[in-house]
Amino acid sequence: MKNKKFKLIKEDKIFNIGYAKFYNLLKNNLNIILLENKIAPLVSFQIWYDVGSGDEINDIKTGQAHFLEHMMFRGTKKHPQGVFDTLLDSAGGSGSNAFTSMDFTAYTVDLPSNELELIIKLESDRMKNLNINSENLNLERGAILNERSLRVDDDPNGYSWELLLNSIYRGTSYQHDTIGSISDIENISVEDCNNFYSKYYSPNNATIVITGDFNENKTLDLIDKYFSPIEKSNIVKNKFDSFDIAPNNKVINKEFNILFDKFLIGYQATSFTHTDFFKLKLLSIMLTDTKTAFLKKEYIDTDKLVSINTDILYLKNPSIFIIDGTLKTINKSDFLEDLDYKLNNFIKNLSKNDLLIAKNKFKIDLTVSFSNNYKISSLFGESISLTSLPFYIYDKLNEIETITISDIKTVFQKYIQAKNRVTILLSKRNNDKI
Repeated sequence: MKNKKFKLIKEDKIFNIGYAKFYNLLKNNLNIILLENKIAPLVSFQIWYDVGSGDEINDIKTGQAHFLEHMMFRGTKKHPQGVFDTLLDSAGGSGSNAFTSMDFTAYTVDLPSNELELIIKLESDRMKNLNINSENLNLERGAILNERSLRVDDDPNGYSWELLLNSIYRGTSYQHDTIGSISDIENISVEDCNNFYSKYYSPNNATIVITGDFNENKTLDLIDKYFSPIEKSNIVKNKFDSFDIAPNNKVINKEFNILFDKFLIGYQATSFTHTDFFKLKLLSIMLTDTKTAFLKKEYIDTDKLVSINTDILYLKNPSIFIIDGTLKTINKSDFLEDLDYKLNNFIKNLSKNDLLIAKNKFKIDLTVSFSNNYKISSLFGESISLTSLPFYIYDKLNEIETITISDIKTVFQKYIQAKNRVTILLSKRNNDKI
């Protein structure tokens, strides 16, 4: 690498694709992850900002990170609204998208290799020159309020999710849904957006990830050309080390416009980088993520539930282990006791074969992700956003083999206990006619 304006921090061989390289642009601390994959003349370009709804603290209104994601498509002085999409469409771009989580906000697009400079130029422009005005703000405000209505207020999954966050994360920055409260959405101002944008949308808070058919040195030169003029900003990141409250088997009952009763259970767990995290991930796979998974056999095959799923959220701060689903023939008043009984029986009789199946499922799912440039870029972006290490998730392929049955039993006893959970139960309204 000839460009002395960049520092090569780390490189890692990714299967037989090649070496992924992690660079830093010295002038403003912009991070860059590159993996050449010349299987087709295409590139996946993504830019990940280290900011999400979990950074909405102090005087920042809830929903601000998600609101700004919408505003990023409202244009700049150089490229007014609509021009960004038109240029990408003309260049053959596809999958232009964005998403906001508790911990990060990402912008993605796939396009022909010879159009890589176009997206580098466009993303550098909207990192510093976003045109935020009251007209655009109010248009997006209406769209976001409608989105909230569809995604949270009128949706049983979104409604129960917001209730869970409000309860299990009370007192922390994760206690609200990413989309924000109605009151805050209605009152976010141009000044609010500009303050948030100028603080968090800066090179030292961003990572560019490019996977596909490109020339490394030429690409670094382009990134230097378009991003070096952008100054870094002073950012203090929010982090909490533990939950503020103990759930103590709290149960919240609500009525909703649904056909079958639903449940959402959250057990206080641990952060993505903790040594227990992937042990809990394997536990989740054993419970619901295979055709022969334990809870599916116990509840779906016996026609007691319509659905049941488990997972642990990938978060940089303490996470939650989720069990959610829809009741069918089992009474909701009996379900939690029955679930505890079945989970305890499962862990007592956990076998080497159960663990082997879960490990193989994890490895296959992760390996398949590396067959697609977009998914590769997303894994690198998520890794660095949650850990500051670009290849963290990839490296777990080897570490997963060291997990034992004893490890799974230990994390079960530590985290998956009634005293450690909040349960949201949604029941059909008595006066509903569905």
